[in-house]
Amino acid sequence: MIGVPLGTRVVLRHLLPGGEQATDSLGELAATDSTSVTVRTRRGPVTVDLADVLLAKVVPPTPPRAWRVAAFLRRAHVAVLSLDCALTEPSVRLVGELIGEGLAVVLLDDSDRASELLRDHGLERWAPLVLAAPALGALTPSPEGYAAAHQEIERRLGRRVGTAEVHLTDARLEIVDAARVFGWQARVFTPPS
Repeated sequence: MIGVPLGTRVVLRHLLPGGEQATDSLGELAATDSTSVTVRTRRGPVTVDLADVLLAKVVPPTPPRAWRVAAFLRRAHVAVLSLDCALTEPSVRLVGELIGEGLAVVLLDDSDRASELLRDHGLERWAPLVLAAPALGALTPSPEGYAAAHQEIERRLGRRVGTAEVHLTDARLEIVDAARVFGWQARVFTPPS
């Protein structure tokens, strides 16, 4: 690994102890000296004697991981995000993409402050997406709240919607758990890594 800068992503094919089998170590080049090389893998550092290295090469950087919440919502027929989650920077972009892809998007607000929050973020155009739980006469995470929200989603779309077609994300575990009990697909909101 002469001339390869530390931190570069590499793969080493090297002999295992005993010398009869080989394995690969993929990760960042962490250290080199005249007798060994160390690669920082996902499982920790691996130090290999240079005499045991069969092949070494630089590989492209790790591709960015897909945002699991985004992939989850894209599989939905109706994507429901809590308003608080939707107003984070990556989510604003995601909601715009989902709308652009023709997906039905609902922003669930359990505070009655949607207009103010949207105005504060310059997103007044999203007002028609808001489903205000207090206006439905039932608050999530009650079964009645989800039934009322589901009925309102069907009314807005003008068609029946299977509960499993609705994917919800919220940062609060109790909301996610209650949505699952109701029959919606639900995932705890996590920002992209």
